[in-house]
Amino acid sequence: MSYPEVRKAILLVAGLYLLYRFVGTVTAILFLFFAVFILAMALNPIVNWLAARRVPRAAGAVLIALALLALLTVAALVIVPPMVAQGEQFVRDAPGYWAAAQSRVERILERFPVVRERLATDGQLGQEIVQHASNLIRSAGRYTVTAAGLVFALLLALILTVYALAQPCPLVKGLLGAVPAEHREKTRTALIRIASQVRAWVVASVLLGAVVAFVAWLGLTLLGVPNALLLAMLAFFGEAVPNFGPIVAAIPAILIAFAVSPITALWVAVLYVAIQQVESYLLAPLIMGKQLHLHPITVAFFVLVMGALAGLIGAILAVPTAAIARILYEEFYYKPRHPDEEAITRDANEVIAA
Repeated sequence: MSYPEVRKAILLVAGLYLLYRFVGTVTAILFLFFAVFILAMALNPIVNWLAARRVPRAAGAVLIALALLALLTVAALVIVPPMVAQGEQFVRDAPGYWAAAQSRVERILERFPVVRERLATDGQLGQEIVQHASNLIRSAGRYTVTAAGLVFALLLALILTVYALAQPCPLVKGLLGAVPAEHREKTRTALIRIASQVRAWVVASVLLGAVVAFVAWLGLTLLGVPNALLLAMLAFFGEAVPNFGPIVAAIPAILIAFAVSPITALWVAVLYVAIQQVESYLLAPLIMGKQLHLHPITVAFFVLVMGALAGLIGAILAVPTAAIARILYEEFYYKPRHPDEEAITRDANEVIAA
């Protein structure tokens, strides 16, 4: 290996390391602007609709921001107080739930002495599970903020979104102008597809979350499970993290129901499984259509990677990130090679059948 090659390798490694340190330092800021980018693309059709009716873009953007603020304020006034009350009640009742669950588990294990002896022998298992759960919670809570910080971040995101919606042309022109002329058409197509998929994701996430939360609240209330509203809101936010979020949201509901009775816990588990099945095979295709045709493995990969990078915020933004990555791959790598789809499908089927 010659000296120039060694020097280039050293400079490359040093550059990658500096880039890694820089990204790690400004990760929260990058994700804030990414969220603004997504929000602006989702709201842009409304601004265009207002502009077509002679409402200036700046005024339309401000009206939309004020409407969102009003909606968030009303939701906070209506939903937050009972949620806080149920949260406080849950904290007071948690020791009772735990004691009742332990008592029920003891009575069940009395019927299976072999299993009971095995659990007694592996007494460290429970402590290890608790330790891993604590580490997971700390990792998932990375980049979370206080209530004041959250309000500041929301206001800053809305202000930046207003600026982006009021004058989007310089931003889009700057992006297209930075691309070589031979790639400009593909970039334009990719941006149009990205905007369409981002809008589909935002609408689907809100609607699916609302439907799931309402059905969960109704089912838990009818089953007599305490803190139904709190658990329903957990199901709503769980929908923001595909694959893993709904499972995590179901665990507290099942545990609380188990403290009521094992039969209630069983019915709660059935309720959450039914909700997920209806959502996956009926609601999601109906609301989202074929806009986001992402493989579950792809989504799971991006959830884990984005979650490792930015905690819960990254996991929430995993789906639009996966959609953007797929579009860029298709427009700049896959389509230009004009692949024979039938031949590729045939070869893939042969690999699967091997």
